[in-house]
Order: sequence, then structure tokens, then C-alpha cells
Amino acid sequence: MEHTLNYTTKNIGINITKLFSKTRLLEMIKHKNRIKQVIDFSGVGDSKIHPTDIDAVLEFDDKYLLLFEVKYKGLKAPLGQEILFNRIADCWQSVKEEAFVIYCEHETKSSEIVNLYNTRVVSVYHKK
Repeated sequence: MEHTLNYTTKNIGINITKLFSKTRLLEMIKHKNRIKQVIDFSGVGDSKIHPTDIDAVLEFDDKYLLLFEVKYKGLKAPLGQEILFNRIADCWQSVKEEAFVIYCEHETKSSEIVNLYNTRVVSVYHKK
């Protein structure tokens, strides 16, 4: 299986695979009971504009930005979400160094925790 973190390591020259294999990120979450709490966006946006979230963000050394979007196998990020993520990455690169938007997929049951490390990269946005 291709690992998300191995992919980004090749492109930015940082060995983040070791960081993830040694650290249990779930233990780093301070308020685990809030993970499943749904946010109601009623009244925010309109028929064409909707709030969105980013599944994971990593920033290294004030230089590298990695945005992760994770979907169940076969599902794609909505076009508006993709445009937003790409714009965030472009903006970062205009004032910093490297930014990547990494789209991943998984086949994890909805009752189980999705492990980012075990997802499969389906596409990467990087403008240089």
C-alpha cells in the first residue's frame, strides 16, 4: 500500500514518516469526545456557498504546508472544496516555500477510526 506520508517525504525532503510512526497522533487530541460532535451550519452560506473543513494540516519550520483531505474510496472532494484548498496552498507558496494538498482515500468502516498513515494517495496538488 502506498502511504500518504512517504509520498510527501519524496517531494519536500523531510522524513515525516518517522515522526508519524513514533507518535500516536490520536493520543495528541486533547478533547477526543468532541471529535464526533456535529457542527450545525444552518444560516451560514447560501445555495452556492457552503462551509467546509480540512481533515488534517501539518506545517513544518515555517516553510512547508501539507493539507490533507480524506474521503471514502471512490468519493471525491466537491469542486468548491478543491478550489479553496488549492487557493490556500497557492497563497502559502506566494509568501513561504512549499505547499501540498494531498487527497487520500480509505476503505475503513464508519464504526472504525481512519488512520491517515494507512490511507492511499489518489491525487496531489502542488503548484511550482
